[in-house]
Amino acid sequence: HLSIRRQRQMCIRDRYKVLAYSTTLEDAVNILYSEAKTGKYSAAVYVLGNENNLVKIENFKENISIKRSNKLMIATNYLESLNSNYHAKGSIERMNIALNYLSTKHEYTLDDFLILARYHGKTTSICRHNNEGQTLSSTIYIMDKNKKLLVNYAKGNPCNTPYKEFVFQLK
Repeated sequence: HLSIRRQRQMCIRDRYKVLAYSTTLEDAVNILYSEAKTGKYSAAVYVLGNENNLVKIENFKENISIKRSNKLMIATNYLESLNSNYHAKGSIERMNIALNYLSTKHEYTLDDFLILARYHGKTTSICRHNNEGQTLSSTIYIMDKNKKLLVNYAKGNPCNTPYKEFVFQLK
């Protein structure tokens, strides 16, 4: 197995390839699929999207799953599509917390995602800073109706770190 540091370096390189060489969502999916097929990673999850579609690519060893949605995609270090039983402790519970909360909404707002990112529960939390692990950063992506991509990023725990917003006008 590769070290976590080496896997992160490769993930960054793959993200660069997506940004540099893809012009469509399908180009990006194909690049990441090709990289996942090499077997370099023990596990990885990518979530990609455009104004119409979302795609989650999960890979565990050489097994790859591609899941598509036109509304919502959640990733919590749980490879749900591969039946691999590979997940960080609490990942399934965190995913269920998010799905249950969002199932009560007809539309999603930034506030909804901030509430989730900052969530502290009795048995598991989405914002983690205890023996179960540490939230290193939180990123919330929202595509607005004017084809602007809003990226809200917090380095550190979402409950006590302010988010910085970046706005990208899409073509």
